[in-house]
Amino acid sequence: MTTTAPDLKLPQDPQAAQALQDYLAAVALYARRRELVEKAKQSLPEAAASVETAHARCVELGLLPPANGKPRAAARREGPTQRERILEALPSTTAELRERTGIGAQTLSATLHQLAKAGQVVGEGERGSKVWRRA
Repeated sequence: MTTTAPDLKLPQDPQAAQALQDYLAAVALYARRRELVEKAKQSLPEAAASVETAHARCVELGLLPPANGKPRAAARREGPTQRERILEALPSTTAELRERTGIGAQTLSATLHQLAKAGQVVGEGERGSKVWRRA
């Protein structure tokens, strides 16, 4: 039997010896990765502070907006929302609403469904010739 550690003797069967060596290598790899993860966790606050400092410098130079700046949604176009345009065009069929509002079929369908679910509109008639009106 070959000795690899003071208290560990490898079996003479090559397959068993290889299995045991593979196990020991896997345990060592696990321990090393765990050590790396712990070091990474400890360095996260330092990395976050570095990002904040770099971001602040970019804000000062006008390259980036401040972290608490206006969200992109605030930059939407002026005028009525899609919901408002739909409600203003009622009563109408879906085809008429598409024509009057300029809203695409899928968006219009989804918005009408949301408005109906909220109780703001009611669809009367068969599919394809449904007339939408305010509730």
